[in-house]
Amino acid sequence: MKLVLEIMIEKATINDAERITYVINKSNRDHYKNIISLKYFKDPVVSLEEILEDFNKLDFYLFKIESETVGISALMINENIGVICKLYILLEYQNKGIGTRLMEYLEIKAKKLNLRKLRLLTIWSNNQKVIRFYEKSGFKIVEKIEREWAIDCIMEKEL
Repeated sequence: MKLVLEIMIEKATINDAERITYVINKSNRDHYKNIISLKYFKDPVVSLEEILEDFNKLDFYLFKIESETVGISALMINENIGVICKLYILLEYQNKGIGTRLMEYLEIKAKKLNLRKLRLLTIWSNNQKVIRFYEKSGFKIVEKIEREWAIDCIMEKEL
C-alpha cells in the first residue's frame, strides 16, 4: 500500500505567527550556528513581535505536510518588484524540493500581480549552497554589500 501525504501551500494568517517564528529561528540556528562566528550569530534571529509587525507589509506563505508547517516564505510588493524577504525550510525537510516549490509558487503569484522581477535580499556570499539553489531558479547576483562579518548578495530574476 502506498502512503499519500497531504502537501499544500497556503497564505498564512496572524494566527500562524508563532509557527512562522519557530520555523525561521530553528532553520537559522540549524543552518548557521556552526558557520557564522558566535560574535555575529544572532539567536533567535527574529522575535514573535517582529513577525507580527511584518504581517503589515509582507504576505507569508506556509508549506505544510500533513497540516504541519515545515517551510515558510514571505513576499513584499515594492512597486512592480516582488521582494522575497524570507524563505526557510526546517533542516529535516531540506533537499526534498520544498524550497523549489515555494519559489515556483511565489513566481506564479508575482506573475499574476504583473510584477516585472523578483528580488532576494542579502544572501550571505559564503553560503554557496543557497546561492546555487537560487541560481538554479534563475536568479543572478546583481549587487554585493560588504558587512563587518561577511559579504551579502542581492539577487534578482526577471519575470
